[in-house]
Amino acid sequence: MTDAPNGAPRVAWHGVQAIVLENASLRVVVLPGLGARVASLVDRRTAREWLQQPRSEVLEPAAPAGTRYVDTDHFGWDEMLPTVDPCPFPGEALPGVELHDHGAVWSVPWSLVDESSAHCTLRVETRRPDFSLTRRLSLRDSSVRAEYELVSRADEPMPTLWAAHPQLVATGARLRIEPEPSALVDVTAGDQPFEIPYEDGLEVARDVEPGGDRMCYLPPDETFERAVLEVDDGQRLSCTADTTTCRYLGIWLDHGLRTTGQVVAIEPTTSYYDALDRAVHLGRARYLQPGEVVRWWMELELGGVP
Repeated sequence: MTDAPNGAPRVAWHGVQAIVLENASLRVVVLPGLGARVASLVDRRTAREWLQQPRSEVLEPAAPAGTRYVDTDHFGWDEMLPTVDPCPFPGEALPGVELHDHGAVWSVPWSLVDESSAHCTLRVETRRPDFSLTRRLSLRDSSVRAEYELVSRADEPMPTLWAAHPQLVATGARLRIEPEPSALVDVTAGDQPFEIPYEDGLEVARDVEPGGDRMCYLPPDETFERAVLEVDDGQRLSCTADTTTCRYLGIWLDHGLRTTGQVVAIEPTTSYYDALDRAVHLGRARYLQPGEVVRWWMELELGGVP
């Protein structure tokens, strides 16, 4: 382990350089060279690792553009921009541009802007569409807070879709949404969504067949205050977000199809749902004007410690 001049530890984590943020309650590992991925979120009070870990001892370099996300050793918390599912860029502004699976920023290196032992700020730029995304991670007692700034560098209005993708270990856990939604929208089949009842939260073991996965959203006209993942032993993780900008909430549940074990991803997002062209078609895509700057935040808080 080495330290940067301002005291932020550097480690070799599964063979790649990492930044470590730490306080009395949390230890967070960030990989600037792999999409600024938050690779580890440990509650130091209980030693619980909340994020799904990689399968490989040594990680591969950043994946080439166009690689399918699920064909990589995916893990942790990454960012999806300007789409989740691959699709043509909608509209006439960028004819012939194909948006890649999981977006453009999840595997490319991000630039370090500033850091300390309890925060780090990283930035990435995309081309066609032209955006700059900055994320500041900071530790606050038992919370990790992500503050985002998205800047349009385009010459005309551009639709975009950002979504967080924290893959959380969900074995023996139940996810509750507050306030309780009227129903959920299952979009696993892509263009064939349907409503399903929301009954006493969500559990991977109960609600997803082994070897399968499921992608759901809150109904698009409903908002959430928090999503809480509760473990059998009483520990919990609570997710809150700036719902003025992150108007929608996606929930991905995986029971061994894409990952190992049982995983839940809590995905606040600016647009509904998954593919940017679909969000535009539905009239639920966030547009940025030339030079516009949009800021929002998301926070994960750990609790339930004996």
